[in-house]
Amino acid sequence: MSAAGQPPIPPVYRHPLGLPAGSVRAVLVLLVAGLFWMFLLLPADQYPPVPLYLHCLLPTVMLYFVTRNQPTDPRVPPQPGPWHLPRGFFRLLLLLGFLAAIGWQCYNSPEVLRDRLTPLKDDLDKWPYLLGTLGGSFLLGRLLRLGPWRRAAWFQDFLAWISLLAMIAIVVEICISLFVQPEFLKSLDRLVWECVLTGIVTMYFAARS
Repeated sequence: MSAAGQPPIPPVYRHPLGLPAGSVRAVLVLLVAGLFWMFLLLPADQYPPVPLYLHCLLPTVMLYFVTRNQPTDPRVPPQPGPWHLPRGFFRLLLLLGFLAAIGWQCYNSPEVLRDRLTPLKDDLDKWPYLLGTLGGSFLLGRLLRLGPWRRAAWFQDFLAWISLLAMIAIVVEICISLFVQPEFLKSLDRLVWECVLTGIVTMYFAARS
């Protein structure tokens, strides 16, 4: 029981899927970063540059770096890091991964690095739609975190699952496009699909940051 006159210790809330704070976001940013590293390290003469919608997911990595998962109230005991790993583990892994992938390609072929990071001209037509999706999804996520349901386990788990499924769909689509390359996939206009998946992942980060 707290001493007389002292405010009660704030409760420690449950986080999505019952995992430590930041665990779902850590998986999402590792998948985003891993796709970037893969594009940078693939042979230059066989594969296209990084798709534009994957560029649009890079802000989630930066947002992960600046988001504080620990409670700010000193009376609340420290919480475990994402996936019960040491705090800063995923940030260090991301930093080392980007430095290694970019450094290796800079050393071998700076021109390939430049070309890989330059979106295709055909993709630039998608920019207004992707930018609108990013802005709208971020605003929606910030509004969702204001509702009375924001601490509900069902709501947190629902957002976590749809964001993970969206990110897995992005990984599957990119791998099929790169390594299987079915003709029917090349002929499809995937703008709406890419906007939906990008928007879901962005919305989750906005709601949880």
